[in-house]
Amino acid sequence: MLATYSNTNHTTTKKAVVNKRRKRVKETLSVVAFLLCFCCTYSMANYTETHYKINGTVISVNGENVVVEDTTGNIWEFEADGLIKGEQIKLEFFTNMTDSNRLDDEIINYQEIEKK
Repeated sequence: MLATYSNTNHTTTKKAVVNKRRKRVKETLSVVAFLLCFCCTYSMANYTETHYKINGTVISVNGENVVVEDTTGNIWEFEADGLIKGEQIKLEFFTNMTDSNRLDDEIINYQEIEKK
């Protein structure tokens, strides 16, 4: 007895394969979209937890070295151009992932506060 192959359902089978493939692609894209949203949300939450801003006053400028006293009385030093003594600025800090120790925080940016 010889086995024979009948190709009568070839079109139906091909459609089924294409439909399965489309379904897998949709499922994969859904998982990728979910993971992307999750990662973005986590990154934003992490940024918020590890960065903060506080106002301060420039108390001295020596070349590019700027010394600032913030509103809590802490003294910070960093390098910047164009600041003058007495100017009000907003400092952006990174906590170095140590919320309990403010003394190891880093100034990552500053912004001059415009006088009204």
